[in-house]
Amino acid sequence: MDTNFVEEIFGIYDEAKNRILLYVQASVSPEQFKALRKLILDELGLSGAEGKVKKLIDGKERAGKS
Repeated sequence: MDTNFVEEIFGIYDEAKNRILLYVQASVSPEQFKALRKLILDELGLSGAEGKVKKLIDGKERAGKS
């Protein structure tokens, strides 16, 4: 898969995560934000959905090179 295309996908994904975090930060206390930020990044970050998508893309790239 084209590296630039993958970078664009994850750039869009990062922008969305940042907007979500800004909305949450504007809506809750600093203590709540700290906890919610961790939960959101656990779900959407490298240990969550983003990591799963990267593994999926990596698997597709490897299968295509065989």
